[in-house]
Amino acid sequence: MWSKVFSELTGLDQAIISTAVRRSSYRDLKLAGDVVDREQLVADAFSEAKLIPAPVTFADFVDTRFDATLDNPS
Repeated sequence: MWSKVFSELTGLDQAIISTAVRRSSYRDLKLAGDVVDREQLVADAFSEAKLIPAPVTFADFVDTRFDATLDNPS
């Protein structure tokens, strides 16, 4: 499914995308609980170091609509 969507978005051949996805160590994660909390720590560190212009609430940018389709734990 991801290779079809990515192929449509990029214009690359789906077979190429499928091969790249199979070879990748990329793993989808459920974006809930501790994942969001850990990312907030990163955002806070970036803010404190003045690497981003203002503090952010990471959870405001999280889309959990697809979490139910993932088998791996969050």
